[in-house]
Order: sequence, then C-alpha cells, then structure tokens
Amino acid sequence: MKKASSPSPVRKKQRYFILTVVPILAALHVYIGWQLLPSLPIGNFGLIIGIFLLVLSTALIPLSMLARYIFQPQSTADKVSFAGSLAMGFFSSLLLLTLIRSVLLVTMNSANEEESIPLPLA
Repeated sequence: MKKASSPSPVRKKQRYFILTVVPILAALHVYIGWQLLPSLPIGNFGLIIGIFLLVLSTALIPLSMLARYIFQPQSTADKVSFAGSLAMGFFSSLLLLTLIRSVLLVTMNSANEEESIPLPLA
C-alpha cells in the first residue's frame, strides 16, 4: 500500500498565498472601487469598465506571482508576470492616492464641522 503523498512545500506555500494574500488584495481593490468609482463622472458604462479593471487587477496580480508554476512556456509566464507587475505598480499608486484622499476628506470635514458645510465623502 502506498502512502498518500503530502503536498510539496511549494504547493503549501501556494495554498497559503491564495488563502491569505488574495482576500486581502481583493478587499483593498473593493475599498478603492468603493471610494473612487461613485465620485467619478463616468456614467454607468464607465462604472462597469472600472469594476472590470479592478477585477482584472485583482486576478492578474496574484496570477503574475504564480505564473512560473502555472504557465508552461516561459515566454507566456514572462508576459503574464510583466502584465501583473504593471497592474501591481498601478494598484499601489492608486491605493496610496485613495488613502491620502480619504484622510484629506475626513480632515476637511472635521475642520468644516464648525461651519456645518458637509463635504462629500464618496
């Protein structure tokens, strides 16, 4: 009788990555969409495109980190990794600017509380 082989360390690391990092990444993308998309004058079509791009970024970033394990031709893995790296850079900049925007809006709202002029938070 053969023993059931335990998952390799790489598989364990991939599973841990998928179960921990991906939900956090998805939550941060939801936060960006929740903060920015309602405030933009882009209409329904632009809203759909924005949601699509956020979902694409959410999928592409972890996919690029696991590309060498998933895609067989190295050239394909390199292309996916490049696209994911671009998405990661754009995401990090967008997240930082969204956080700064949120802090500034809260600060301005608290400063204007005396005058009772509410500023839009969304």
